[in-house]
Amino acid sequence: RIVLIAVGGLVLTQTDEIDMVSEDLYVSEERIRVRYVFRNRRAADVSVTVAFPMPDRDLAEPPEGDTSWPSDFATRVDGAPVAMQVERRAMLGDADHSATLAELGIPIAGDNIVVAAEEAIDRLPRDQQERLVALGLVEAHEYESGEGVRRAFSPRWTVKETWHWRQVFPAGRDLVVEHEYTPAVGGSIAALLALADSPSSDEAGE
Repeated sequence: RIVLIAVGGLVLTQTDEIDMVSEDLYVSEERIRVRYVFRNRRAADVSVTVAFPMPDRDLAEPPEGDTSWPSDFATRVDGAPVAMQVERRAMLGDADHSATLAELGIPIAGDNIVVAAEEAIDRLPRDQQERLVALGLVEAHEYESGEGVRRAFSPRWTVKETWHWRQVFPAGRDLVVEHEYTPAVGGSIAALLALADSPSSDEAGE
């Protein structure tokens, strides 16, 4: 995708100046590889920002079993590695709350993001916790502990992650762009087990 740099971040757009001549996709449990051939149809070089959006990650939806998340994203252009930047945003619907979370020292994305976010939220003053609950960014849960009823908080935002870089598409020749990354794999199968005298035994036999 070609993008514009707006005040709120990357804005994905399309261009009619560059054609995608071909796309070859390789998929395995260990690695995803994509090889594109692009052609600049203009008589002059075209310099644009190119973006590769990753799948949205809804933190309100717990991962299934041992499911991982896409990682180790890398790009090469004509065989040479490209130094990329990454934009990560915390979204609720169309609202971007990245600045609010950053102001409070709460991580938006990354490894073990749910645990890291929960720990950061738990350290906040009560009024800031309530602010996040009111915004819908976190959900509060009450539970019994040895010290009485306590509250825990779970993140509810969606992580939007986009890798991007500035690229010159030269006039008069093709340009090969290759992406590769480790895919999201894993999962589990849930089964309902019940004893013969359990109230849910009928449901278990269905």
